[in-house]
Amino acid sequence: MPPLLNDLKAILPEISLVSGILLLPFFLLIKNKRIESITLFMISIFLLNMILSITAIKNETSLFSNQLYIGESGYNGRLILALAGCLITLLFKPYFLAKSQVEYFVFTLSLQLGAQLTLIADHAISLILAIELMSVSSYALSGFLFSAKSSEAGIKFFLHGSIATAILVFGFSWVYGQTGELSMNSISVLIHSDLIPGTLAFTGLLLILIALTFKISAAPMHWWAPDVFQAAPYPVIAFFSTIPKVSVVLLLARLSDSGSAGQQNTTWLILMGTLAILTLLAGNFPALRQTNARRLLGYSSIGQAGFLLTGLCIAPSQMNKVLMYYALAMMTGVTLVTYCLNRFERKMKTVEISEFSGLGKSNLLISSGMTIGFLSLTGLPPFAGFTAKFLIFTGLGSISALPILLLSFGILNTVVSLFYYIRIPLRLFLYEKEKDYAVSDNSITDYIVVIGLSLALVILFLIPDWF
Repeated sequence: MPPLLNDLKAILPEISLVSGILLLPFFLLIKNKRIESITLFMISIFLLNMILSITAIKNETSLFSNQLYIGESGYNGRLILALAGCLITLLFKPYFLAKSQVEYFVFTLSLQLGAQLTLIADHAISLILAIELMSVSSYALSGFLFSAKSSEAGIKFFLHGSIATAILVFGFSWVYGQTGELSMNSISVLIHSDLIPGTLAFTGLLLILIALTFKISAAPMHWWAPDVFQAAPYPVIAFFSTIPKVSVVLLLARLSDSGSAGQQNTTWLILMGTLAILTLLAGNFPALRQTNARRLLGYSSIGQAGFLLTGLCIAPSQMNKVLMYYALAMMTGVTLVTYCLNRFERKMKTVEISEFSGLGKSNLLISSGMTIGFLSLTGLPPFAGFTAKFLIFTGLGSISALPILLLSFGILNTVVSLFYYIRIPLRLFLYEKEKDYAVSDNSITDYIVVIGLSLALVILFLIPDWF
């Protein structure tokens, strides 16, 4: 088979997403287009993407003149991204789309495509293009409630994201000046060389890392998340909380993996550990004083980014497996919480945390699902979040730098997160109603989603080796 056909065969999942993007505008030609038909088409594309990701080539291979690289970690990571995109699209109905229906789905597919390409990018040019595809789609999606607050959040997101992109390109220019190359391998070599603060190589890597932290809402580029989460539709929040984070963190894991060397560069570890600690503090402590459920999710997303960055500081031999397990547990918990919050906001117009008082009796199913999701995100048994954090904390014992400090901050922030994650469940079950709500009816879909995701969190906790 010709090399080009081999390369195209390896990226069939991404080709399916491109096909969906190209076919969606034809719905504009249909006079009486229905949102249900467009949604069904979208679900079909995401299902096809997931099926092709399962059957894709798993062997290590470089594609398109070393522009892309797919190894075992890339295969597994892409499968997690495809599962996340499919799950979110399947579970969240775009009820908010009174207009721009086709455009919304084009941006959703573009976000998914950009994330999957980011994960397998093997050159600075392909990485920048993939991240920009993901970023531009994110800017547009954040404003799809078409309100003043939504538009303001979208503009802020765009302006901050443009600065992050400029920093990323500037960082790569410094790396090119040092190495004369723009491949991911050259960056990995720099990471595992003698990094001296203040040098050209260190400055370039620092700029690249700062720009990438924006994409995962990690400190010091985290400030956009609460505003965007407060103003964006819930399906968009679910996308932002999972897909970009997993994509960028697994890319960083590939760059950090020292292969046969068995350990990472101490300077790089200190840098990653510092960012992890700052992100944990920036996400968890401000969340304690939030009164809005959406903003609480924003700060929770920052805190989860901190734990993902902590996972980049464990032994390379364990890093990919631990991060992928954490990503799967986080994705399941976030999707469950977001789905339940979405149901409450639609049916009972609850946005402020105080408005959840006494609603546990009005809707036991959704309240229980939300509680399970929050407990898993906290890291309590018997849910997958406990195993995910346990694997990260135990993995820190095998590194030579910052183990005690990272472990201490990780445990401290886990305890802190319990205090704000438990606030809504306490309101649901232990407080009296502030408003007189009728008992909300649940559909069969609600039962399937809540029970299914809750069982998934328990199964992942009981049988982590299966994953």
